[in-house]
Amino acid sequence: MPLSSSKTNITVAHLASFQGNFGDVANHLGFRKWFSGLIQSDIHWANIEIRDFYRGNREFDANLVAELNAFDLVVIGGGNYFELWPENTRTGCSIDLPEELLKDIHPPIFFNALGVDDGQGVGEKARRYFADFVKYLYNSDKYLLSLRNDGALQNIRKNFPELSNFNFNVIPDHGFFVLSDSNLRHNHKKDISEVVIGLNLAQDMTNLRFKNGKEQFLSQIRHVLLKIEFDRLILFPHIYSDVEILYELISSLPDAIKREKISLSPLGSHNLDIRTTLENYLSVDLMIAMRFHANVIPLSLGTPTIGISSYPQISNLYADLDIQSWSLDVDQQADFPRDLTINLEEILSGSEIVRGTFQQIPIKLWAQRTSFEPTIKTWLGSHGFS
Repeated sequence: MPLSSSKTNITVAHLASFQGNFGDVANHLGFRKWFSGLIQSDIHWANIEIRDFYRGNREFDANLVAELNAFDLVVIGGGNYFELWPENTRTGCSIDLPEELLKDIHPPIFFNALGVDDGQGVGEKARRYFADFVKYLYNSDKYLLSLRNDGALQNIRKNFPELSNFNFNVIPDHGFFVLSDSNLRHNHKKDISEVVIGLNLAQDMTNLRFKNGKEQFLSQIRHVLLKIEFDRLILFPHIYSDVEILYELISSLPDAIKREKISLSPLGSHNLDIRTTLENYLSVDLMIAMRFHANVIPLSLGTPTIGISSYPQISNLYADLDIQSWSLDVDQQADFPRDLTINLEEILSGSEIVRGTFQQIPIKLWAQRTSFEPTIKTWLGSHGFS
């Protein structure tokens, strides 16, 4: 049952990324639908684009504090905002809101399913400040801190032993729920006469993703695609640079595949683009994906998915879901193309064991988020939203 509030309308400042990445949009759609169900009052959301701070257009300063103080509640995330590599920070992470600023922010703050990312290293500022920052949030009833199910908890314990005994809330990324109970999902009619493969490739952070070279990786993907049978290949770019690497792959494929079997999902964060991309995710029989939310969405549907791990976040996600064997490391697999082919053939064989494994994932995720609801409802109630 949703909580009630003495106020008919609640204003919420939402600090996150809203433009330029399909995964972010899916995350927020899944979150707001759920959060609105927790509170009976109407919610007015105000977006504050976090990339403006990263680009240097805005600062984490007194002006932001004044802006946030005009709202009833503040939500930060979800997203990968506990990055540990920045050095121009007073907190040791990408959310540069030190204690002296937080004390001046009057509304309660929900830190929403945040990733703790050490994939680009742990900076000296993180070593000095991050643990104290987290302790301050954890020990104050003014804040509710939740971590994302992408290895965030393990990264904290690995890098900050002094936080190992803290009982952190870990919840699924809200992108897992963007299509739950949606009319789009209920009304979708899948063509069962064709085999449809979805593919997402990413090339940002090239030096981290492809230690053996991007060209070798693309050659391996091409080799695998030419060995298996399929009717359609839907390409899913989530950001602009995904288009570039997907184009490189397409250019290397035979003319018949390029002309007859390839579809390109939209790149964009407008409503029609989002709708079409979600419909395309509903259409695939299996997914091969590098980017985080390109794994999240098919997994949320129980679609067999192979995570291509070129960044620790993906292997961590699959470990959290207890399906490690379906995440393949680009650089550390003894024979990446062989293992990818084996996994694809096992899925395409119609194995009931494989199907059952992936169909259990949405059930587990739903239970994990549901178990967090008493915590957030109690916290909201303590701040008058009851």
